[in-house]
Amino acid sequence: MTTSSYHFVIVCLLVLAVIQIPIDLRKNQLSRSASLSALLFISIVVTVDAAMSGSFRNLLVSIMSATFLFGLYLMTHRRVPDALGFGDVVLVFPLGLSIAYFAIDRIGIWQLTSAITGGIHAVLARTVARRNSIPFGPHLLLSALAVLIVSV
Repeated sequence: MTTSSYHFVIVCLLVLAVIQIPIDLRKNQLSRSASLSALLFISIVVTVDAAMSGSFRNLLVSIMSATFLFGLYLMTHRRVPDALGFGDVVLVFPLGLSIAYFAIDRIGIWQLTSAITGGIHAVLARTVARRNSIPFGPHLLLSALAVLIVSV
């Protein structure tokens, strides 16, 4: 893995965060086109990186991990649509691919961090603002960025 690929992915995730977080906080929904654009860019970057470094096994494992995580989020969305929006499901794929490619052992830490910060936010929203839902996208994005920056 090259450091330039890592930096490209970090910049992509920062741009995605700048786009998605205000939308999610204001409208409680995410832009699917922004998430899919990020997925396309990240896919190209990690594929080129894998081709240059000969780490196709790492690329395959990363794709499988991101797909598995996407599937878990999709099942959760299908079972309880009010608990997790489809925008969050779509957002998980580029974030999962990024973390899996550069630090696969940190996927669990990312998910735990997202869940803890989201849980704290939900409790505060329920008790202070009397709201029944929170935007979860910012927790996914900021946790992913933090895990990637600290891990590599």
